[in-house]
Amino acid sequence: MVGLERVPDEPTLLVGNHDGGYIPVDGICLGYAWHTRFDYTRPLAVLMHDFPFRISATLTEYLSRCGCRPASRKQLDRAFANKESLLVYPGGASEAFRPYVKRRRINLGHRTGFIAAALQHKVPIAPVVSVGAHETLFVISSGRWLARHLPLAKKMRSDVVPLWLGLPWGVGWGPLPHIPLPSKIKVEVLQPIRLWDELGPDASADDPATLRRGLDLVRGRMQEAADRLYTERHWPILG
Repeated sequence: MVGLERVPDEPTLLVGNHDGGYIPVDGICLGYAWHTRFDYTRPLAVLMHDFPFRISATLTEYLSRCGCRPASRKQLDRAFANKESLLVYPGGASEAFRPYVKRRRINLGHRTGFIAAALQHKVPIAPVVSVGAHETLFVISSGRWLARHLPLAKKMRSDVVPLWLGLPWGVGWGPLPHIPLPSKIKVEVLQPIRLWDELGPDASADDPATLRRGLDLVRGRMQEAADRLYTERHWPILG
């Protein structure tokens, strides 16, 4: 884990690429490094899919104590109102379950909501790039077509029904849980991006063209970093 010293002292929106399926090993690595550096004196809220919060009250309580919150605009606004920093993975399941052959490509789900939020709250974005997490689960297919036609996927609000290789099943499908394979993971926090400086002081959170420009800016810098980190990575799993 490198680059945490680049995170501004003010409330910050950390934006990461999401790899490795259901278990957010990249987020776990970041969370551990964050609280080690700040010694639990600086809160970090994490937005995640709301499905785990609907399973049981016990799980909801545990996730809440870990700083996790169901992804919603209300929770995002609450974090910045409380002067907290916030970690989001805009790509969600579609990025976490992109096929292994596409692991080097960052897409962030092609979503612009986090750009609008950063402009509205005027908080800097700290891009977070990880490599290696996508080797803890070898995704064969994301199953996006199947997700559009499967009632269970719609109920779970999932846009993927993946097919993968990994533990403990060997071959897994859909909502089956998995155990991450061992892999050397590197996470780097990049220089912060202040969109009102990069896009101009008149950049509007209500302008779709501005939001696309912001997405291209953040995603482009993350892709440059991912290309560099993957170039330094000589072997899958071993790093």
